[in-house]
Amino acid sequence: MILFKYFLRQSAKRAAILTSFLVASPLFLQAQVLFSPPANISNDGHSGDQQIAIDPSGNISVVWLDSTPGYYAVFFSRSSDGGATFSSPQNLSTDPNGSLAPQIAVDPSGGINVVWEDSTSPNDIFFSRSSDGGATFSTPKNISNNPAGAINPYLAVDSGGNINVVWVGSPRTVPSIIFFSRSSDGGATFSTPIAVSTYPSYGPLVAVDFAGNINVAWIEGLDGPFHVGFSRSSDGGATFTAPKQISGTSEVFPGPRMALDSKGNIYVVWYTTPNGNIYLSYSTDGGATFSNTNITNYSGGPTPSSSPSGPQIAIDSGGNINVAWEDNRSGPLDIFFSRSSDGGATFPTPQNLSNMGGAADLQIATGLNGSINIVWQDSTPGNSQVFFTQSSDGGASFSTPQNLSNDSGTAGNPVIAMDSTSNVNILWMGSTSGNNVDVFFSRSEPPPTLISLGLSPSTVTGSSSSTGTVTLNTGAPSGGVVVSLSSTNAGVAAVPDSVTVPAGSTSASFTVTTTPVNTSTPVTISGSYNGSAETATLTVTPPILTSLTLNPSIVIGGPLGSSTGTVTLSAPAAAGGAQVAISSGNPSAVTVPSTVTVPAGATSATFTVSTSVIVISTSVAISASYNDTAQSANLDIFL
Repeated sequence: MILFKYFLRQSAKRAAILTSFLVASPLFLQAQVLFSPPANISNDGHSGDQQIAIDPSGNISVVWLDSTPGYYAVFFSRSSDGGATFSSPQNLSTDPNGSLAPQIAVDPSGGINVVWEDSTSPNDIFFSRSSDGGATFSTPKNISNNPAGAINPYLAVDSGGNINVVWVGSPRTVPSIIFFSRSSDGGATFSTPIAVSTYPSYGPLVAVDFAGNINVAWIEGLDGPFHVGFSRSSDGGATFTAPKQISGTSEVFPGPRMALDSKGNIYVVWYTTPNGNIYLSYSTDGGATFSNTNITNYSGGPTPSSSPSGPQIAIDSGGNINVAWEDNRSGPLDIFFSRSSDGGATFPTPQNLSNMGGAADLQIATGLNGSINIVWQDSTPGNSQVFFTQSSDGGASFSTPQNLSNDSGTAGNPVIAMDSTSNVNILWMGSTSGNNVDVFFSRSEPPPTLISLGLSPSTVTGSSSSTGTVTLNTGAPSGGVVVSLSSTNAGVAAVPDSVTVPAGSTSASFTVTTTPVNTSTPVTISGSYNGSAETATLTVTPPILTSLTLNPSIVIGGPLGSSTGTVTLSAPAAAGGAQVAISSGNPSAVTVPSTVTVPAGATSATFTVSTSVIVISTSVAISASYNDTAQSANLDIFL
């Protein structure tokens, strides 16, 4: 619980010193993403500082700090079924002195690489690797071996499987500088650490481009002013360029973030304080020169401490630069977003994504499908919870923020990772019961698919109705699923434009209304959702003849002995009316018209039955037929 309170305290501290401004908010036009129910991975009540990595096959590897052994140790678990199940947690560090700051990365061959800070005397950076999918790990190896100590490791594995690690060396003496070491043999050996920075430095980052160039960024300065430093190696880490300050003259707050695009262009976001802004430093010439863009363009706020903060960056497959941050310049703390499509030269007006007023600790990731995914913790529900939003249209609109943790306890410090099929994988710390703190996992699931459209009944008489039912393969996400409906002949069988499957349900019903027809008419009813479509055929039939009656049914033959016949249909007649054929079984005694027409919209019509003088009492059958159905009635004639 101590670890969790620490993270919440840091978030609260930022919330206390930040105030935000309201700008144009995005329209929440996109459907929310369906996520799996949160799964407790650690399940021991003493966990936090979680990290995640996903290999090319989609296997999910997770590390975190866990105090179950009586000291903080680095624990590991893995899922090979998309997060449905995770392996039993295992202790990687096993050092009673304690461990901190785990980092994890997987290489192209599926090797799992973990580094952490071990609380030996002094602290050092340790490494362990698994080559069998996490079943076993190598004995932890001290790769810093610095008598003055080492902290804050950061790890990156390149496309060749080389393992690149940076950290802060001599953290308690001046100068504390950034060191680098590399393994090209799967972690069996590491190069002798070399210094990358020259001034007191903190918070190192490392990223390797497609050509193998190693880019390192950090914060440097002693008691201020602080700046963003940068250096680069083009020879596998054997040498690095002279360190340079890329942030200009502004006072930089710790916490820059770095990303590379597919061309190797370098992007670093950072923020200044007080009364500061979010900046982007970018280089298109391998770090030889950098340009700076002010993303927020803020000139001052209601208090001296007002400032946006905590920027995060992700580059999508199209090279667009997506930046999100926390902002509190007019009161509530919210998540803001802006995106550059011109290499970082310009950014449009920031959008408020959360509009809730209690946001902190965001992360951003882009999918290969172009999706922009942002997760954060938010205290708006009354206790801190983990929220998520996604854009699938380049940031023009985002889904309504959804509560992923949604429990009675406290949840926060989310981390996010995308896999090769653009599934969103999220970890967070949660205290669902009392003081227990565990690591939880949830993963986006494919959107529901429309798997059937049924009609009951599938054959109806015109002017009656049928009930249609659409069915999904899984429960609808929050907000429901809107299935579009259509009819190939709306004049005969009409449907609503759409039907909504409620959240959590797999089906919904709608009414098909029909009109009278003269001939049997098939109509195709269609439903579609998210690229999937289903159809069903409704056959609309004309009415049938249900009765023929005579009133009176007994008459005296002759001019005064007439009767009135009535034909009745099962449903209203269609336009033009329904022509019913009439006949007499003894035309010499009883005569009837050859037809009678039931008017459009009516269900019955009458006709006159005339009789002749007879010499003997008799009974004559009067018959009527329509639409392959027939009815008859007897007329008794007396002298």
